[in-house]
Amino acid sequence: MECVSIRAVMNRDIGLVVYELDSTDLTTSTGKLLLTMLAGLAEMELETLKERQRIGIARAKKEGKYIGRKPVDSKIIDTAFQLKNNGVSIDAIATQLKLGRSTLYREFAKRL
Repeated sequence: MECVSIRAVMNRDIGLVVYELDSTDLTTSTGKLLLTMLAGLAEMELETLKERQRIGIARAKKEGKYIGRKPVDSKIIDTAFQLKNNGVSIDAIATQLKLGRSTLYREFAKRL
């Protein structure tokens, strides 16, 4: 994300000098090379993290440890529907039942 922002700035012909990198001027060919290398390293690190996460999730599933989100009790959702039908706002229902608004919207959508 940050690399995209830097590129967007550079595309607008805005110069950037990073003093913490020995006054590297990112508008020069050397500065652009440095920026490209740093962006590549950041992208590689992100992909490495994603791959490790995929491997960890696969291992946990294989060992029966990965179960995902706990399902919301159907009685609580029934109560939420009753409250909604009685005109109670989503915010009030979420607060009263200690659920997230997005959870309520998702559960309501499942039952429609």
